[in-house]
Formats: sequence, C-alpha cells, structure tokens
Amino acid sequence: MDSTPRIINVGIIGCGWISEVHLKSWMLIPEAKVVAVSDIIEQKAKETALRYGIEKYYTDYKMILKDKGIEIVDILLPTDLHHKVVLEALNEEKNVIVEKPITQTIEEAEDIVNYVKKSKVKFMVAHNMRFWPFYSKVKQLIDEGVIGSPKIAMLLHRGWFWWKGGWTRWTIKKESGGPIVEVGVHGVDLLRWYIGKEPTIVYCLGRKIHFGIEVPDLIYITLDFNGESIGSYEVNRTVIPANYPFYHGVQVEGTEGSVMYYDSFNIDSFIYNAKGVYIRNQDYYNVNHGYLQELQHFINCVLNDKEPSISAEDAKKALEISWAAVKSAEINKPVELG
Repeated sequence: MDSTPRIINVGIIGCGWISEVHLKSWMLIPEAKVVAVSDIIEQKAKETALRYGIEKYYTDYKMILKDKGIEIVDILLPTDLHHKVVLEALNEEKNVIVEKPITQTIEEAEDIVNYVKKSKVKFMVAHNMRFWPFYSKVKQLIDEGVIGSPKIAMLLHRGWFWWKGGWTRWTIKKESGGPIVEVGVHGVDLLRWYIGKEPTIVYCLGRKIHFGIEVPDLIYITLDFNGESIGSYEVNRTVIPANYPFYHGVQVEGTEGSVMYYDSFNIDSFIYNAKGVYIRNQDYYNVNHGYLQELQHFINCVLNDKEPSISAEDAKKALEISWAAVKSAEINKPVELG
C-alpha cells in the first residue's frame, strides 16, 4: 500500500502583503504545492513566483480558476472583490479559502452562504485568530471546563495606524466600515466562539483620531449575550507611537476561574481556578499567528472530506455584528441583533 501523501495543487489569487504570510505557510505543508499565482500587476505576480519557485504566474485570475489541476484556491484580494471571485471559484468547483472579512456587505455574504450550502467543495474564511495558539488554547480551556461557564470575555488589539497607501486607502473610507469591519470581525468572531452563544445587543464607541479619515480608528465594542454574558473588544489603531509593538490580549472570566493570555511583551499569562494558579506554557506564545495552522486545517478538510471548523455562516455572523457595531458608533446607541 502506497503511504505517499496526496499532494494538492494550490493557486493564489492576489500577491499583496498577506500573500507573503500565506505562501510562507503553504511552503511548510507537505501535502500542498503552490503551482500558480496571479495579480493584476504583472511584476508583482512574476516576482512572487520567482521568489517562491512557483511555476506559473498570471495577471488574469481566471487562468487559475480554469486550471483543472488546481484543487484549492486561496483568495487574498481586497474585501470588495471577494464576492465576485469567490462565487466564480466555487462555480469552477474549487475548494476555496478566502481572507476575512467574508465579503464587504451582508447581502454578498448571504449569497456565498447559500451557494456553499449547495456546493460539494470546501469553503472557509481565514479567521486566523481561531488558530493562533494562545487564542485556541483559551478556547480549549473553556471547553474543558477549567474556568466553568464563561461570563465575560475581553479582547484587545493595539497597533500602528493601518493606512499605508495602495489598496488600504479604501479602508479609511466610510463605505469600507474601517477597522470596525476589517479588524473587528476578528474580535467578534472570537467572542462568539468563546461565549458559545449569539450576542443580542452590540454597543460601539468610536473616535476619529487621525486627520483625514472617514472612520473611527479608536474603537470599543461591547456585546451583550442575552443578559447572561458580556464580550468586550478594544481596537486601537491610533494613540500609540509607530514603534509600539502590535499587542494582543485576551482574558475570560468564568464561574469557576479565569484565564488570561497576552502577546508581544512576554508578559506571563495565567490560569486561575480552585485548583490553583498556573503560568502559561511558552509553547503557546505567538507561533506564526495561526496562519500555518489554519491552512493545515483547511487542506486536511479537503483531503479527508471534513467540514472546516469555521463555517460560511460563522463568517457571515461576524460580518453582521461588525456592521451593526458601525451603526452603533454612528448613532451612539446600542443596536439589537437579529
């Protein structure tokens, strides 16, 4: 019996900065072979292909979709292009992983959810923080009952001003949703995941600190889980200097204990419960930001015909909550979630 693993050919659509992160991870997965990349800027596609030893490069992504030898398409485009390209890829019966958010609008996300339900291929949105080791460790501890039933989950993401030009100019426009949508989907997805229930109310405070932007860049989001649990999320892209490290943190308080993990400053993280205090295992500290783990998970789902742990519906709900948070920040009032 041949024990040689089946190799799956992968095509990359979009050669922006996130493609470098994904490509470095794909190169570490023995079951994957990236055979083609595409970008509307030919020089970008060519340089990416040369740098990673990839055979084919295109300026037309449809060349990847029409290639019968490619089984997985990794879509790394600006959010407003997701809907069109995802549906085209699914129509060509490609297994699709796409960067978050799933789409720009809720209506577009609903289209994809409905299409995926009828499709036989695998689809996943790359919410990498579910696979980031210390975030996934927190979920493991919750599921194991170490801290009892979670009652409050707190997240913070602090970093530099995100606009560096190029396509990111779109993210300072009102219609993009700004960081509440582009980054906020990460946090609200994690809060749903940790609490294990659907939020019923969102309240968001947003402030515009940088000059010339149309969206808040200092954001606090609070989720009410039907009066039973609370989620809070800080997205700070503004009041810290450029040399400040990208800083993440999570703390979950439960009925029988709490867990806290922090990133970027080598701050010890702890588990507190009736059995004592435990310092976190260094193995869970800042490993690849979850990109390798998410891609390995997706290819395993394709190889073994399993459903990805993040459904299209999960990604749509994260987008719905984020856009409700945008509305809340605009009217300065809580917004009920349907």
